[in-house]
This record gives sequence, structure tokens and C-alpha cells, in this order.
Amino acid sequence: MPADKRGLDAPEGEPPFKRLTHIATTTINTATMSDERVIATLKHPRVESGFLGSPFSAPPTFQQPTPLCSFSFDENRKVWQDDRCKRFYRGPPPYNNRHPQQGRAPPVFGADLNYGLDRYVRRDDSVPEHLDALVTALQHRTEAATSETERNELDQERRRADVVTWRGIITKICTAYDQSPEARFADPLELNAMMLDGTLYLEEYASASAMAEKQKKEDDPKMKRMGYYGYSFESYCTVDDEAQTHEPFRPTRRKESALPDPPGWSGDVNTNVQWCQVVKTKLGDNRLVIGGEVDAVERNKSTGREEMVELKTSMQMTPFHRNFGKALSDQERFEKKLLKFFLQSYLLGIGKIVVGFRDFHGLLTTHQEFETLRIPRMVRAGQPIAGRMDHAGKAVIRQDSVWEPKDSLGFGDQILSFIRKTIATHTTSSLRANATEQIKETAASGNVNHPVFRITYKPPFERVEMRTLSENEIIEEVQDSGRSGERVGFLPRSFYDFVQSRAAAAAAAAAAAAAGSTQP
Repeated sequence: MPADKRGLDAPEGEPPFKRLTHIATTTINTATMSDERVIATLKHPRVESGFLGSPFSAPPTFQQPTPLCSFSFDENRKVWQDDRCKRFYRGPPPYNNRHPQQGRAPPVFGADLNYGLDRYVRRDDSVPEHLDALVTALQHRTEAATSETERNELDQERRRADVVTWRGIITKICTAYDQSPEARFADPLELNAMMLDGTLYLEEYASASAMAEKQKKEDDPKMKRMGYYGYSFESYCTVDDEAQTHEPFRPTRRKESALPDPPGWSGDVNTNVQWCQVVKTKLGDNRLVIGGEVDAVERNKSTGREEMVELKTSMQMTPFHRNFGKALSDQERFEKKLLKFFLQSYLLGIGKIVVGFRDFHGLLTTHQEFETLRIPRMVRAGQPIAGRMDHAGKAVIRQDSVWEPKDSLGFGDQILSFIRKTIATHTTSSLRANATEQIKETAASGNVNHPVFRITYKPPFERVEMRTLSENEIIEEVQDSGRSGERVGFLPRSFYDFVQSRAAAAAAAAAAAAAGSTQP
């Protein structure tokens, strides 16, 4: 596949995909590490180089994401290998409601994002899901084929992948470059990793204390409401059937209620329900197969193709002419948030992001569409700052970039390569060293032991660390003490057996082809 032509700009006069000029190095020094099981560290480029400038001249190569398959989670969190939960983008309802706070707010507002909060159904995050839905979709894609030849062809995408994981994990890896211990909401990285048949699998890890803290925040009434607004916006903007995208906005009535739902409301929020897309792409030297939730699709009028849409909400921004200090703070907050918006969509191949801006009351005041590929320009040095004028009425030009995709993607590429190389070496040596014991264990109990590693990147965000997990840690922290079914590492045993069988089939096919080519 050719390199992505979607154009993250290289500096003037330089090739668009020039390789890195400064590489953060791997340091292995267990004598100075707090945990003797730490096997390698990767320093942040700024720590390694000792200067504040960017160590990357241009982003690594990135290939246009190509869809492989899709699947759905229903309201009971059951997985279906189809598109039953796909939604279609219609847009928010009109802004024609009189605002309750006249004089201190826009005279009218659109959707009330508080609506339906009392009927909000949240997914139970305490139930570990691992990569099960993603790898099951890949397995189903192969096994649903009607011939062995077709199965071999389809499974090539999985077998060629260097990394299989969720889109959210790659996003966190790529935002690692810009993490700061001073940030209001620092986002540490903690992952479980294992390698199977040459492919690296990554899942997020959360300790019991981290899960408890997360649950506490989500149960806080204010935080619950803030989190709900994004889902509410999705309900107002999307419909189940594409034909409904052309229908006028009107109140709808639920069977169990005498009162109608507001115009545009398409159903109460249940976060168990998701539609997920699985794509293949390539970041630098790493072939990726990633899965991620897609909020909606819409029909491109020119091509007739369905195109994915990402929906977000954010606090409205204060105009500069009203309160300069507050406007500056709002702008900085939103522009930093745009990095995550951009990466989430860019990695999955989503071309449009729709952001609904709300006020403190949870009332939608406006919305704006962003073309994913144009977002980096908005925060780049030399570009005008949106909404900010000087005394002469001219647009103020930005002096420094807020963030650069070449840094995010460049360090993300380094992290993935670092993890792959290290784990490949240690997995091979571990499996060879324990081969005899493993044969006995499998024969006696049917269990398969497999090395699992923990990757961490925490404040002060100076280095990525990797360590091996003990057998007890794997059982208790990775395999949930057996509560989530039979597993090899953190992968379902059924998927492990599938991978082994496909590897054997591929080897047999290659041997047969080689034998055939030697025949006179």
C-alpha cells in the first residue's frame, strides 16, 4: 500500500516523510532501577537529547487506514459480528429555544444535554473485557470464509500485523510526547503486552486502586453529568436509519412516557451499545490492526460512500472582546484538547469531527465541524489565531505551535518499536527456556503459560519502562484470577488456539508450495 497522501506537512524544502533525526535510545541498567524485573527503558526524546526543541523533522510514514471488518455491542453488551448498532449522522436540532439566563447567555440555545440523565445506563467498567471483542472479530472474519484458500488470504492481514490493539491505546501512546506532570489531567500509560506468532498485543491495565478512583469520580454527580453530555449530544445528532437523516426534527413519544421527547432525541443513552470498526494501517515501521468505536457515518454526496464521523462536546469559549484573560484560558484548553481529538480520528481514518459547544447549564449553544487533516494547521506557528485580533483589527499570528503531530506520531512510533523489539527478544528466550516444563504442564492440565509484560509511563513522564510479570501477577491481575474464562496471557484460549492452527496451516501451505516449485 502506498504511503498516506493526506499530507501532514513537512518543513519547507524537506521530503514529506523524512525519518527521525534524533532517536531516543533504549537504556538497560537493572542495577539502578527500583524494580529488578524492569528489563528496558525508553527515555523521552527531550530527556535523551537534553534540549527543548523538537527531535523530529517530520512525521513518520502513515498509511491511509483500510477497513477490515466491523462489529456491534448491543444494549446487554453482547457482541454481534454485524452492523446492527451503526448510527447515521443527521446533526443537532435547531437553535430555537429561549435561554433561561437572558442577558448572560446567547438568547437562544439548541439541545438540552441534560435530558435523559435520569435514565442513563452506564457500562459496567469493573467487568474486564481485554481485547476479546477485537480478536474475536478478526477470528470470525477468517473463519466465516467459505474456502481454505480464502481463509488463508483473509488471515494474512492479521498475521502480517506487528501490533493488534484498540485505537484508544495507540492514541494514548501517541499523546505520550506531550504529557506533563503539571497538567491538570495528566494521563499516565499502563499496559499489558504479549507477543504471539510474531504479533504484539496490547491492552490497558488498571490496578484495583485505579479502578476504585475512576469509579469514585464517575459516581460524583457533577462528573457524571459532565460525562453524560457527550453521549447526549450523540443521541441528538444521530439516527438508526439513514432515511431518518432527511426527516424534519420533531418531538417523539416514548411508549412508557406521556411526555414527548425533545426534537432530535433518538433514544436514551446506554453506553453498552457501540459500533466498532477494525482497520489496518501503518505508523512508521509498525503495521497496525486497531479497533475503535465509531459514533456515526454519513453519505458523501459526491462519491456515494459512507464516511465516518466523530462527535465531541466541549465548554463554549469566551470571545476575546468580552474577557481577554478568560478567552485566552479557554482557547489554550481547547487547543490542547484538539490533539486527542485529532489523533483519535486520524488513526481510524475518520475525516470529520463535529464538536458541540455547551454552556455551564449543559445547553448546546453552537456546534462546529472540523476537517481532521486541517486540525494541525489550526495550532501551528505562523497561522492566525481564530477569533483573536490586534488593535488594528488584523488577525493575530501564532508565534509557537501548541503541539505538532510529527512529535506525537514520531514518539508513538518509537514506543511501539521499542516494545516490539524488547518483547520479541524476551518472549523467544522465555519460551525456549521453559519449553520442556510447558509441554509437561499442558499435558497434565491443559494450561498454557505465556510471558506477559507491563509497560508504564508515569509522572514526571521522563521514560517508558517495561518489566516482566510474575506468574502470580499474570493469574491475579491479567487473568482476573480465572473469573474471565480460560486464557493464555490475557488473550482468550480459543483465540490462542486459532492463531496456532492458522500458523500451522500457513506453514503447511508454504511447504507444499515450496515442494511444488522443486518438481521437474
